[in-house]
Amino acid sequence: MKMSHIAFILSMLSSLAVGAPTEPIIARQTCEAPYQRNDGAYEGHYIVEFADGYTLDDHFRFLGGAFAVEGTLDEGYYTSMSGNLLAKVRSDCNVTLVEDNTLGESLKTYDPPDDSGSSVKRGSQAEPGWALKYLSADSKPASDDVYDYLDSAGKGVDVYVFDGGITHLDEFKTSDGVDRVVDELDMSDDLSFEDFSNHGTRVAVAIGGATCGIARAATLRSVKVTQNFKPNGAVFAAALEVIVRRHKERAKEPGFRGSVCNFSLDLYSTAAIIKAIKKANTAAMAMVASAGNHGYSTKHFPSSDPHVISVGAMQEDYKPWNARGSIFSSNYGKNEVAFWAPGTGLPLFTNKGAPTTGTAGTSFASGYVAGIFALFYGNEKLNWAEVNVRASWNADEYMDFSGGTDWKGSLNRVANTGYRKGQKQNPKVPYTGAPTSSS
Repeated sequence: MKMSHIAFILSMLSSLAVGAPTEPIIARQTCEAPYQRNDGAYEGHYIVEFADGYTLDDHFRFLGGAFAVEGTLDEGYYTSMSGNLLAKVRSDCNVTLVEDNTLGESLKTYDPPDDSGSSVKRGSQAEPGWALKYLSADSKPASDDVYDYLDSAGKGVDVYVFDGGITHLDEFKTSDGVDRVVDELDMSDDLSFEDFSNHGTRVAVAIGGATCGIARAATLRSVKVTQNFKPNGAVFAAALEVIVRRHKERAKEPGFRGSVCNFSLDLYSTAAIIKAIKKANTAAMAMVASAGNHGYSTKHFPSSDPHVISVGAMQEDYKPWNARGSIFSSNYGKNEVAFWAPGTGLPLFTNKGAPTTGTAGTSFASGYVAGIFALFYGNEKLNWAEVNVRASWNADEYMDFSGGTDWKGSLNRVANTGYRKGQKQNPKVPYTGAPTSSS
């Protein structure tokens, strides 16, 4: 090729290069995700929610690097962050919400002093204590000092106890020595299923203890969600998402009847928890929660969530629980309490296996109702709404709201196993509304 031709070609290429349009440099799109402040904020700790289909790896790529997180959710994560990192996280357009993580109140049990005057005795089922006696009674006052129950109550049912752990006791063993407590999920900071707060064990005894509980054939699954003895909001949400997935797997197994979750906790509401509760509800899991021990309150959570059954504590005289000389008393109100159950002078067991007759609080009233729900699930194939209807059919209007207090339109529904009601029907059934084939 002649030099003149080469020069011409180079000249043409040069002119094309100069005149050719170049690709514009597009700046990375950024946004500012909404930030939700929550009551009970855990200072410096946040919950981050993603858009559908977005992953943590995608998020890290946007940020230009990974960092350690405390835990993950189905659609997001939770962790502590500096102000600078928080701003970067919110700039990701696939982050739909950033909110404060929360810490609930410490797990507490009200134990009146030894001279409280309680005459409750713990013994054989002929003298079960007033709580169990009331929970199967068909009259007011109860006609005798006997608790009637079904041996198979709660069989095939998983009761997930979201709390501070459950200590393995003889009270949870079957007659042939099988332990019904399962160490299901530990997301606590002490990395142990042990009940150091002396709370979750008593709740589990009320749910399904062999001599002091309702669902005596149920499997009690411990879900520990405490950080420094307080329930952590993000940990609770993450744990509930895990349990929903495990419930769906368990539902495929033969003999499985259903799942009940008990939340005897004081939490602060977050969008992440509300979302997790909706998932559990969609999966037909029943959720029962203590109404709280601070008197009338419209903000107690999670009992105030519309998908959760809230339980208030009653006294032996059928009045709402009010511990004299103490700040403790049951929450109440039309939209705050769905059922009432015994909540003071309760014969239970401590985390050391010692019997106690002085336990009080809505935490344990909730445990009794969770046990009743497990009883219904174990006898029929039910969804959340149906098991709630069974509980309503078998409840009694025995509460005494006299005394001059404005009870804010509280519902008059004392929880009951319905066993004696069912025995009066022809043909006999385990409880009102139960199919005759199950009797």
